[in-house]
Order: sequence, then C-alpha cells, then structure tokens
Amino acid sequence: MILEMVIAAFFVLALVGAVSVVAPIAGQLTGLGKSSSAVDSADTIRDALRRDFRGAVRDSIRITKTNDGRTLAEFVPQTGSGIYKQSPGGATSTSACPTGGKGDALAFGEADTCFKSDGVAGLTQVASGMYVSLPGFGAARFYGSGSAALTSIQLGSTDARIGIAQTTLTSGSTGSVFQVSGAQPVTWECDPAQKTISRITGYGRSQTQPTDFPGATRKTFSTGVDSCSFRIGDTSEWTRTALLLHFDGEGTAVTDSSPDPKTVSIIGDASQVADVGWFWNGARFTAGRVAVAWTSAQEPGSADFTVDFRLRGSGDQAGVVASAEPAGGGYGPWRFVRGSDGMLRFFSSSNAISWNVANGVALGAVSADYYRHFAAARSGSTIRLFADGAVVATASVSGNLSPGTGGVSVGAALDGSSPYAGDVDEFRLMVGRAAWVSGFDVPTSAYKKPDDAFVASVSITENGAPSLVSVAAEPRNGNN
Repeated sequence: MILEMVIAAFFVLALVGAVSVVAPIAGQLTGLGKSSSAVDSADTIRDALRRDFRGAVRDSIRITKTNDGRTLAEFVPQTGSGIYKQSPGGATSTSACPTGGKGDALAFGEADTCFKSDGVAGLTQVASGMYVSLPGFGAARFYGSGSAALTSIQLGSTDARIGIAQTTLTSGSTGSVFQVSGAQPVTWECDPAQKTISRITGYGRSQTQPTDFPGATRKTFSTGVDSCSFRIGDTSEWTRTALLLHFDGEGTAVTDSSPDPKTVSIIGDASQVADVGWFWNGARFTAGRVAVAWTSAQEPGSADFTVDFRLRGSGDQAGVVASAEPAGGGYGPWRFVRGSDGMLRFFSSSNAISWNVANGVALGAVSADYYRHFAAARSGSTIRLFADGAVVATASVSGNLSPGTGGVSVGAALDGSSPYAGDVDEFRLMVGRAAWVSGFDVPTSAYKKPDDAFVASVSITENGAPSLVSVAAEPRNGNN
C-alpha cells in the first residue's frame, strides 16, 4: 500500500472516467493519520465530480469565472434519450399526434407540440416537467430556444408519444437523437478565497449562467481548497458536422468520417488517388461523382450552415463541383460550379424555382497548380462566401432554403450531368453552425473529433497535508 501511494505521488493520471489522488510522501513515511483528512476529502470530491459530469447533458455544461475569483461549472443531468421519427406514418403503438407540425414526426422550421420516438429504451424514467433538447447546438441554445418543456409522455411497446410546449426547432440532430433532462441544474463552485469547493442545487434554469444562488442548497466538500480549474472540450463544430469526406482511402471505397456516418458511393470516373490531396490522398474527378443519400441532418432549412472544401482544377472544363439538390434535380439550398472562365461560383435557392438567393456569385479562380480553400457559411440572414479565409461576397437570405432531399453530389450534378474535372479534398458540411462570420486563418490540418471530456483539477490542503485530484469524465451527447 505504501509503495502504491509513493508511486501515486509522482504520477497523476487524468483519464476519461478515472481519477488520481496524490498524498504527501511525508505522511506516508511517518504515519497515515496526518494525510487521511485530505485523502478522504479528495476521494469524496473525485467520486462526486465523476458521477455528476458523466451523467451531464453535454450541451448544458458551461463554465465561468467571477470577479471575486470563484470558478463555476454548471450542468443539467440527462434523464433519458431516444431517436425521434423523421417522417410521419408507419406502425405505432401509441395514440397519434395532432395534425399540426408534421404529425408523428418532429418538425423543423415550424411550430410543433408533439412527436414520437422510434423505440422506448432510454425513456422509462422520463416524466412531464422535464425538458427535451437536441444535442450539438451548445449551451446558449440548450438554455434558450433549443429546449422545450415536456408536457406529457405515453410509452407504448414500440414507440413513445411525447408532448412538448409549442416550440420551433431550426434543424435536426446527428443521428436524429433527442435528449431529456431535469428541470434543475447543478453548479460546482470553487472559491479559493473561502478555501471551499461546494455543490449547489435547488435553483431553476436561466438563459444566463447564474453566479449567485439565493435560497439554493449548498453542500461543501472541503474547506481546505487552494485552487481548482474546470474546462470542457469545444465540440460545437464536430457535433454539427453532417458530412466529412477526407478522401484518404484508395480506389472507390469512400468513408464519411462525420459523427453519424452516411453511405457514400462513387459513380462513374472518379476515385481516390494517393498523394494528390491537400493533406494526403484526394478525390480526382474526370467524368464521375461522389453521391451521398439524403438524411434530415444534411438539410439546412432555416438553420446556419457551412460547406467548405479544398479545390484544384484541370483544363478549362466547366462543371458542378458540389451540390445539394431536391429529388429529381433542380434548385436546391447550395451549389458550387466552376465556370468555363475558371471562376468558382455559388448558387442558392429558397423558392425551388430559381436561384433567387445567389445566382452565380463568384468566389475566385480555381487554380490548376495548387489547392485553394473555398467556403459558404450562413449566419442568420447572411450567407458569406470565402476564398482562402477571406470574405469575398455575401448574399441575403430569410427563412428556409429549398430542400436538398435528393442528397449531396460532389464532382457533378445529381443526375451526373456537368461533370467537374479536377481534385477535391477535405469536403465538409455542417448544419446548425456557421464556422466563420469573418476572415480566418485557413485550417492547416484535417478536421477530426476534438477532446470531449470535462476536466477538473482540485488542490487541497487539510491538516497540513496537500492532495491533488484530477478528474476527466465524458458527458452525455445523446445515447451514450
């Protein structure tokens, strides 16, 4: 036991779901009584922090530091989760939702008061008075318009009927996941001036993170705190990524590396070629395309969105670089076309009969010698177009863009017409977030999932004996 504690004094391991406690060597050599108080406090804090943040809704976690030196980490526990129906109809074991909205399906871009889940697992502890939200939109939406009060729930054998306060959601979530959370948040407060770390409960949700808690219940875990820190990885872009094509394979087996991978098909003369990409391999098109079938997670509707990619041309052949189109082709939410003049142009429709939002707005010339980075990002009522990190044009938009229910096509139009000749790499579609609203430094590495752990570090001294607690816990982002 002594040897184990000596080793622990030199190595503090912060692993997901794991915690280390460092006890003083002097206490180990002269008797454990001197350090037992600090170790007991550290053990208790360790277990409570790990339990709390492993059960937290990821979007509910927000951290702030007050002017008087306190650090606050707030979260709301997840009480359930499920998969919402994307389309009405089909067999059901519960009573039908009203005809408003989209019936049994969860509606986007219009008010809704009822939807159904596919299955009931994960919903057995759910009750009215809780809140329904979609993961991946961040704390501001979670504590604001992105959460709806749950008014009723009916559990059937194959589905659940969920009533919510009237809410208008802008876009769906990755994997069609919804979360249910409690009505009351929890805050961990570190106050080095008072040498305390406390857990605060019994107060209501607020759109702004509270820093004072009149009437709340406070449980203090230690009165010997020297310092502590809380942090959480930023996954806001990752969770809104609906499509991510690195083109790092070889041949025709293309992988979607987004959080909810879709089936990707290569049609015609297109393939992944070694060492032609910006980062590694890339996609080379001559008379073919990459096709991704439609899912609701790819549909911008009225939500913010981002499309960006690396592009290099060959020859002077005009063609469609990438497009989201309605079934049967036509005017969709976004399209990039290289013209015969070598310029990349952007098109967008909100009326499905014309390019009324953007009709051939130029982003810049496509080079045959080197890759350029191009992007379109909607934020509110503005679509900004970028070339190599600079804003080159804007377009105004209101409400829903035209649907892209035919899916996404890279390298040609949906029907295979207007093929593009050249190379494409690192193609990304995000729905629910504008990656940029002003000029930016172009990314120098491939997109990947960031660290998603909540990390806490607490330094305690009790009875003259210091201890350090390090905790890393991965919160809940839906069905995890």
